[in-house]
Amino acid sequence: MKTMTRFCVTGAVLAASAGLASAQCNPSQLLHSPRSTQDLLGTSVALTFDNSNSPILFSGAIGRDQTGASNLGAVYVYNNNGSFFQAQQLLPAFGSGGFEFGTTIAAAFPYVAISAPGGGVGGLVYVYQKVGNSWTTVYSYEPNGTISTASFGYSLGVTATPIPRVIAGSPGYSPAGAGDAGAFFIHQNNGAWAVQVAKTSVDFQGGAGDHLGTAVAIDGSLMAAGAADGDPSGLFDAGYAVVGKLGGNGQWTFTKFLPSQSQFAAHFGQSIAVNNASHIVAVGTPYFDTSAADIGGAKVDVGCVYVFDATNPGAPVQLARLVPENASANMHFGSKVALSGDRLLISAPGTHQVFEFRQDISGNFTQRSVMSSPAGSNDFASSIALANNLAAVGDDLNTVSPTTWQGAVYYSYLTGGMGGDTFEAALPMLPGTSGFACTNAMTPTGFSVGNCGNGGGLGNDAWFTFTPGCGGQVTIDAVGSSFDTVLTIHDAKPQVFSTHNIGCSDDIVNGSNLQSRITINVEAGQQYWARVAGYNAGAQGDATINLSNVFAVNDDCVSAFSVGEGTTLGSTCAATNSIFNALDCSGLSRTFNKDVWFNFVPGATGMYDLTTCGSTFDTLLAVYTSCPGANVFPIACNDDATVCEPLRSKVSAMLNAGQSYKIRLGGFNSSASGEFALNIAMQAGPCDPDVNQDGNVDQGDVDYLINVIAGGPNPSAIDPDFNQDGNADQGDVDAMINTIAGGPCP
Repeated sequence: MKTMTRFCVTGAVLAASAGLASAQCNPSQLLHSPRSTQDLLGTSVALTFDNSNSPILFSGAIGRDQTGASNLGAVYVYNNNGSFFQAQQLLPAFGSGGFEFGTTIAAAFPYVAISAPGGGVGGLVYVYQKVGNSWTTVYSYEPNGTISTASFGYSLGVTATPIPRVIAGSPGYSPAGAGDAGAFFIHQNNGAWAVQVAKTSVDFQGGAGDHLGTAVAIDGSLMAAGAADGDPSGLFDAGYAVVGKLGGNGQWTFTKFLPSQSQFAAHFGQSIAVNNASHIVAVGTPYFDTSAADIGGAKVDVGCVYVFDATNPGAPVQLARLVPENASANMHFGSKVALSGDRLLISAPGTHQVFEFRQDISGNFTQRSVMSSPAGSNDFASSIALANNLAAVGDDLNTVSPTTWQGAVYYSYLTGGMGGDTFEAALPMLPGTSGFACTNAMTPTGFSVGNCGNGGGLGNDAWFTFTPGCGGQVTIDAVGSSFDTVLTIHDAKPQVFSTHNIGCSDDIVNGSNLQSRITINVEAGQQYWARVAGYNAGAQGDATINLSNVFAVNDDCVSAFSVGEGTTLGSTCAATNSIFNALDCSGLSRTFNKDVWFNFVPGATGMYDLTTCGSTFDTLLAVYTSCPGANVFPIACNDDATVCEPLRSKVSAMLNAGQSYKIRLGGFNSSASGEFALNIAMQAGPCDPDVNQDGNVDQGDVDYLINVIAGGPNPSAIDPDFNQDGNADQGDVDAMINTIAGGPCP
């Protein structure tokens, strides 16, 4: 019986990572000065970039007291000259206690809009413009006929193109007979600031208690507004949203829309974001209950974010419903959303986390990282903002002694250490390189995916992926990481009952080196995933992963791989040239290129055939009694043989049982490498027509064979298929008679 062995030819030097910078693990913190208890900086945040592409960050501190005005509020402006610094404090032109200026902020250079819900009758909105080096008030507004509960400016959006516009939500606005129906107002500067559009819930077949304007957003010619407490189809507080598109005539067209899964008290429209360039609308639904079919299973108030495409006229088309990995009850994922480019930032105040999703070239959004406070924050994720790859997160209850709840803002660039939080968002690597991630900004897989190191590591994990161009072996390690790591390797996405784990490593040296290292066989063109995890929930920080080049373990004769009779498969792609290379091969001078070595010990003495039939390249083949040296030459060598495919090799040699022989397989020239097949078989001896073993070749042997074929006894244990055609029949009797008569042995 022919045996088949799959052998990945490979070998062992790890790429060094010393001197390579690791990722910044924690977001940077901004405070304000002077600060006082309960200033609540971080109640709101906004980001924009100036004309020189320098970022500007705004943050509201609604509890900031001014002389004679408790909780007047203030907005702090942070410029950036390589790092952020406090540049200006914005205050309302007038105000009294309870103004809470800075409750909501929206920015698009050179404009910033700021709300003061305690101002006027039912709220005020201010618009500032950058003039010279300062931000100056250019517009303020409150709707006519509002009441104290109108909450005008509860939500804000601003765009600088095609002409400056500000959208303000007023979820408590009450048109006649429809208390708290809500409204949104679009203001534009077409020579002077003025209201262009005012719409209430009643305009969209809504009514009392809908709270239209809970969330608003605008970008260029695309806007959206949410009515988080609307009752579409009789579902209490299920929520709905409105999308608006600006026509060439300068007028807006509005369409009401719903998610695919309206749900009782889910509050679709609690948050909203738009991107005019991609026509994307993202709508937060923070009280959505997940089902058993969702990631993490059925849980209450997990929340979700719906993503829509608003390219075509009418209602936008739903693209996806996003929920976080490792979802938990009451996390309220989607309470706030922000869009910029292909990134989507989503807050989950129930767990004080902010999730980064990113859209790939196929249009799918995948979870890439999770920001958490580095200081065990009180209210991290109270607000969020996103501009390009810069994220800002408010923490209005942050405490820095001697004050309490003075608040803080954190910022982070979503590159380098960010990304790779999920299998789908794995960071690509090339063999011979190192990768970095911050597992503080990650979530755990949530179930055991390996058979080492606490179930493959149950802490936060980061994912990487690579596709080798050569078959062979690679070594992967986590040396340089700042925490106790566990490394797992997978050939597909792990599931609870099928982890697709092909390697697992905990400690390189138990108790003294808590990093991980593993060597695996790889195949050319096959994608693999490497996961760096913390040993437990407390093990997290800067993760480093080092991936070696593909190598061949039997690249040299001294590391020859033991083989037996049958076929051995592998690749020479990663091999190098051995010494003592120029050989006399069947009377021709030949040099072996990218050669690999095997050790063969025959089980019986006899003539053996060795071939490379089935290989994909022009091969050379040689057999030695020991590793070659200055005076050690092959006992058999061949370039081309005519036994199978062109340019394949065959050697035949008398080999002794129990003796070790070295087999060398390489390419004809430097470009000849790839997948090989090494075939070893002992030649069959001549046939023996004396089947009854009586010492004579005669009619008795014919009778014996006929009897065995008919099912009779077979004391000499012959193979009745005398002619070796796969059948025991009259053909074998005829072949026996022909042989006895002097014909050739089949």
